[in-house]
Amino acid sequence: MDLADASFDVILCQQGLQFFPDKLAALREMHRVLVPAGRVLLSVWRSAGPYNVAVGEALERHAGAEAASKYRASRIVPNADALRRMLAEARFREAHIRPSLMTIRLPQIEAFVLSHLSASPVAGAIAVLTAEKRTAVGKQVKAALQHEREGVADRVSVCTRRRARRSTNR
Repeated sequence: MDLADASFDVILCQQGLQFFPDKLAALREMHRVLVPAGRVLLSVWRSAGPYNVAVGEALERHAGAEAASKYRASRIVPNADALRRMLAEARFREAHIRPSLMTIRLPQIEAFVLSHLSASPVAGAIAVLTAEKRTAVGKQVKAALQHEREGVADRVSVCTRRRARRSTNR
């Protein structure tokens, strides 16, 4: 980040960490720009959840393995122990990890999934599909979620602090 060291008291990263290819580097940058007693609050998915699993499978079948892999990569999140280790390696202390569940209600799934994917890293792969294949993606996701009236999303909230004393070797 093109920001000065120790420029923020608080950083809020809601549903962002899982999208960084190098999560540790992202956490280190957050640490760098926090003031010594600053806090970072993270909210990340604890698991991919039924919707994302269904979308990944539909993409693999209709758009190919590369599109599915690209989509799934942003849904890979560290478990609580791995997240705690990464935070420690990024030099944060006092990590408080609190799992929580939230209910999500999706609109008409066939239209929603295509709209969602058109604003995602796989938008290009969706755009080149025939209308028939795009429809098939939506139908497959709907069929996979047929038993789900409401989705339950696992997420983890993390609150941690930067070291109170600055280390001279960054």
